[in-house]
Amino acid sequence: AIVQNMLAIIRTLNQDGLTCMLVEQNVAVSLKLARHAYVLENGRVMLKGGGEELLADDRVRQAYLGL
Repeated sequence: AIVQNMLAIIRTLNQDGLTCMLVEQNVAVSLKLARHAYVLENGRVMLKGGGEELLADDRVRQAYLGL
């Protein structure tokens, strides 16, 4: 319940045009919320782009979504 509440707050802030930094292990949820995202691996930026763009990226889908 706490996570869902936090995601709702972040979604509202995002819709209001505010920038939020979200660090989250649930890649699918994070990328659905993000206008722009960075995918880190061992502390290094491996991919960057729009949330929907990264969600559709085969590398992200295979490595983080098990697809």
